[in-house]
Amino acid sequence: MWGKTQNSGQICIAPDYVLCSKIVQERFIHYVDKALKEFFNDRAKTTDDYGRIVSIKHFDRVTNMLKNQKIAIGGHSDPQDLFIHPTRTDRRKS
Repeated sequence: MWGKTQNSGQICIAPDYVLCSKIVQERFIHYVDKALKEFFNDRAKTTDDYGRIVSIKHFDRVTNMLKNQKIAIGGHSDPQDLFIHPTRTDRRKS
């Protein structure tokens, strides 16, 4: 999570996905949420420790990818501030 949240994920060490078994998935989501709370104390938008998206073009690109997704963690955004909360979509198959 540290690598993914550096510079709002706009860095070469930001992983795009995690492969895990269904058995591990729920536990993994729990620990992702726990790590984000440790990093930002539910204050990602107001802390100086969490960056912003580099431009409105990229803000729109990322928020468009989140449309019609089931959000497991985060999902909040603010175009005025180019802020996108650390977000995890739920891509589990039904």
